[in-house]
Amino acid sequence: MLSEKDVLNVSKLARINLSKEEKEKMRKDLTLILDYVAKIRELNLKDVMPTLHTLRIKNKTREDETRKQNVSFKKKLIGLAPQKENGYIKIKSVFKDR
Repeated sequence: MLSEKDVLNVSKLARINLSKEEKEKMRKDLTLILDYVAKIRELNLKDVMPTLHTLRIKNKTREDETRKQNVSFKKKLIGLAPQKENGYIKIKSVFKDR
């Protein structure tokens, strides 16, 4: 079972304040978790392949490819903007110092 000192250290690292009741509950909960981890460590997993998840799926990827730009559509969109500059839509700065 974890000591109160261990719980205080964890709460300090997590930057949380715990009441006396919360400390006791945290001590019990963390002890249960650590006991469970110890139990898992006892398993012989020598022949078990590491997995990220239980489903055997792969990410589907594609090559990056350039697409033809619809210049007239782009000009139309920029033309609808209230402010524009050098072919781009001009907006208010989102940074305070600029």
